Amino acid sequence: MRNFFLTLMAVSAAYANVDIIKTDQGLCVSWIVPSGPVVKNLDESCQIQFSPLYQNGHISIGDGPDTGVSSLVVALSDQYEVVPDSLILLDAQSMARLSSREVISDSILEEPYNPIPIRIMSVSRYDYGMRYLLACVMGESTSSCTYTWITNSTMIKDGEDVALIDHKQHYKYYPLIDYTRSPRPFNLMGSSFIVYRTFNWLSGEYYHSVVSLSYDMPIETTDSLPPLFSYTVYSETNLSSDWARVIAAGSDLGITVALWGESGLDNVYTSIFIDDVQPASTEAFPFSYPRNEPSAMSCHPDYDGMLLAWVQGSDLRCRHFDGEWNGYDHIVQTGLGTVTDQNIAVCSDVDGYWIAWLENGASEPEVLFVPRDSVTGISGGGISSVEMTLDLFPNPFGEVLHIAPSGFTGNCRISIYDTAGRIVESTTMSSNVWDWDASSIPTGLYSIVAESPEGTISRRVMHLGLD
Repeated sequence: MRNFFLTLMAVSAAYANVDIIKTDQGLCVSWIVPSGPVVKNLDESCQIQFSPLYQNGHISIGDGPDTGVSSLVVALSDQYEVVPDSLILLDAQSMARLSSREVISDSILEEPYNPIPIRIMSVSRYDYGMRYLLACVMGESTSSCTYTWITNSTMIKDGEDVALIDHKQHYKYYPLIDYTRSPRPFNLMGSSFIVYRTFNWLSGEYYHSVVSLSYDMPIETTDSLPPLFSYTVYSETNLSSDWARVIAAGSDLGITVALWGESGLDNVYTSIFIDDVQPASTEAFPFSYPRNEPSAMSCHPDYDGMLLAWVQGSDLRCRHFDGEWNGYDHIVQTGLGTVTDQNIAVCSDVDGYWIAWLENGASEPEVLFVPRDSVTGISGGGISSVEMTLDLFPNPFGEVLHIAPSGFTGNCRISIYDTAGRIVESTTMSSNVWDWDASSIPTGLYSIVAESPEGTISRRVMHLGLD
C-alpha cells in the first residue's frame, strides 16, 4: 500500500509494481522503472515503454479477448496525471498499440470534486464477454473526501482490430478517510477486494474494513451494466492506526481466495468465495508467513489450484491452495535482493505457475517457472536450512549449457521447460555438472528447474543457437 502524502516534485518514477500473465502469444510481464512503465512479451522479446510516472504510479495487465487479434489490456494510472490514466489495448505478440482510452474521473462521477485524480487503477485478469472490470481508488491528498469506484469497459471487434468503446461508473464510496496509505484494489475474475480506513476526528477512533465487490458478469456484451454486489468481510473500530490488509488474493477454476488480516495483522484469515460476494467460509490462516512480506497469488479461470508466493528475507517461498493449504513453506529460490510490496506477481499455466519479481535497483524482473507437481501435496517436517544454488553457464549459451546445482542432499532432478510450460528434457543428476546439449532445440528462453526434498530452484537461460 502506498503513501498518499507525497511532495510534488519533478518527474521521478520509483520502482513500482510487477504483473505477469500467460497469453496464447506468450508470457507477458509488466513493471515500472524510472524511465517509465514497461510491458514485454518474453517469448517474442518485444516490449513497449510508456512515459515516466510520478512516484507510486501503477500498472496492471489482463488477457485480451479472443476476437481474431491476440491482445493484452493495460491499465495505467498516475497519481499526479503526468501520464493520463488510461486503458490501453496492445497486440500481445508485437506489443504494438491497438487502441487506447483515457479514464477521466470527472466524466464518471456525478458530482465530482475538481480535480479528483485516480490514485490506483486495476484491471481484471480475464474478460467476460469482451467486458472488463476495473477497480479504481480516487481522491485528493489535500482532501478528506475520496471515492472508490468499479466500472466496465466494453470491447468491440472492428475488422482485425479491437477497440474500447465505453466505461461507466457503477459504484462509489466516499468516507472521510485519513489517507496515510492507498488501498490497492485486488481485482481478479469479476471480484475485487478493497481495504478502507476511516478516522473519526472527534473520538480519535479508526474504522477498519475489508470489502468484497463482485459483478454478476454477463455472458454476452450488452449496453446495460450488470448489478454490483458488495459485502463487508471485516470491520472493526479501535484506537489503532494499523491497517487491516488484504495480503494476497487469487482465483482458479471454481473459487476465489482472499488472505487478509485484521488491523495490525495479529490475526490472519483465509476467506473462500464460491460464486458469491459473501465468503462461503473464513478460517484462521495456520501459518506465520506471509503477513507483511511482499506476496501474490495466481489467477486463472481454467486451472484448479492457486499458488501463493512471497519474499521472506532473501528467500522466495510458496504455498499451494487447492481446497486447502498444503503442509508447509516451499523454497523456490534463495539469495534474493530486496523486493518491496507489489513487486511480485504470479500467474497460472497448464502444468505449473510463473512467478515474476523485481529486486530494488534491477532494470527487469526475474521470472521463473514452478512445476505444479513440486508444490502440490507437500507434507512433512518443515523447511531445509541448506542454502541451495543453481549455476548455469554460459548464459546466454549457444549449443551446450553447463548446469551445476549445489546444496542438495542425494539426487537432484533437473527439468527444462519452454515458455509454454512444456518439459523439453529432464534428468536425475548423480554428478556435479550436467552438460545439456541443446543443438537440436529451438532458440529462445528456457527455465531450468532443480528439485529435491529440500526445495526447488528455477532460473532462466537464453538459448541463442549457433552463430
